[in-house]
Amino acid sequence: MISRAIIVWVLLVIGTILISVQIGLKAEALDDNLKAVERKQEVERDRIRVLRASYAYLTASDQLQPLVQRHLVLEPIRGDQMVTLADLPVRVPVPVSKGQEPGADAPSVKVPTAPVDPRTAEAPSQERSNPPRNSDKNPPWLKAKQGPVLQPVGLPSQKRSSL
Repeated sequence: MISRAIIVWVLLVIGTILISVQIGLKAEALDDNLKAVERKQEVERDRIRVLRASYAYLTASDQLQPLVQRHLVLEPIRGDQMVTLADLPVRVPVPVSKGQEPGADAPSVKVPTAPVDPRTAEAPSQERSNPPRNSDKNPPWLKAKQGPVLQPVGLPSQKRSSL
């Protein structure tokens, strides 16, 4: 009769063989994945090389010079174009509206003012959101109104008297 010890040893050897085969298959799968990633990296490196070569070709001076002469009107810098930092204005003035501009016969629109606190703002009335349908195809905001189209808005930094 076969002793129990021999059966245990045979089962251990078979288990060891199965585990080593399984580990070998996993290692081969990981190796295949690694090779696929390396192939993708090489393809991307080749694409980068091609793009760098194309960029170098397109930005070469002998390629750009005819395009610059054809499409840009460039002049050499003159001495009167140079200014010092002290010559620059301290701040940019904001244009102020002085009524309707001449020649602006087109209908103008007043810009609605936003409420100061949006939490206390009222919901628009039903009349405003659904204008009545009339024979005139123009919406009410395109009809002629009094005053300029846009109102100048002062910035908080411009309300200070001095800096």
